[in-house]
Amino acid sequence: MNQYVTMILFVFLLVVSTMANTKELEMLDMWYSEDVTRVEVGETITWKPTVSGHNVHFVAWPEEYKMTQKPSGKIGQEYTITLTEPGIYVYLCTPHVRHGMISFIIVGDDISNKDQIAETLLFGKSQTKLDEFVESL
Repeated sequence: MNQYVTMILFVFLLVVSTMANTKELEMLDMWYSEDVTRVEVGETITWKPTVSGHNVHFVAWPEEYKMTQKPSGKIGQEYTITLTEPGIYVYLCTPHVRHGMISFIIVGDDISNKDQIAETLLFGKSQTKLDEFVESL
């Protein structure tokens, strides 16, 4: 009996600790639920689609970060990534980049790759939004 209680407690604590390190964002009509998301190193982010036609596609990240998975999710599907390096990450919706569907993640309050991010070339409203974000840092 004691073993079962211990095992149930262990599983519960494992689930709670995993949930505590995961942040959920949404892909909304023509924007993401947060323009700038701040997380700690090692946190996981999951984007959930609320309408069809959107994805998450990373276009810039700290040089030290080794992208071990595809930097782009499929359109209309959930996407999850764990960010293990501090710095600024930039992602967008590939079908709606010209409309400004772009957002940013700051990991560990580190903006040391600001100049690298500023060199990212986009188009349409996304370039304007990127320039304004970099200027605000």
